[in-house]
Amino acid sequence: MKRIVFILLLLLVVGCRQSQQEETGGTADLTIELLAPLQPTMDGSSEMSVRVTDAAGAPVNDASLSIKGDMTHAGMMPVLADASGGEDGLYTFPFAWTMTGDWIVTVRATLPDDTWAEQQFDLTVK
Repeated sequence: MKRIVFILLLLLVVGCRQSQQEETGGTADLTIELLAPLQPTMDGSSEMSVRVTDAAGAPVNDASLSIKGDMTHAGMMPVLADASGGEDGLYTFPFAWTMTGDWIVTVRATLPDDTWAEQQFDLTVK
């Protein structure tokens, strides 16, 4: 009986352990700013602009951005986008809102050395 309890506890600990990938990274000292759209609408406009700067405020042009838009209620598929090759720290990319409502947009900027920073933005699409 003690062995069964031990095995169950071991499985629980292993199942709850974060992956090594989640434990590493996230150490880049970057600022990620959402420039547009600050008040998105469903009028066909589907372009997003983000500025990435380093700790000294200098533009970062060599990041790869992963963007994920999630509605705040369950059951909706996320909207995904990628961007790279910023100019003066500005990254502009298409982003297709799928419906009106409250969204959480997460932008992750990954540098060539695989360090990254992440920022979330709360938006309401009208």
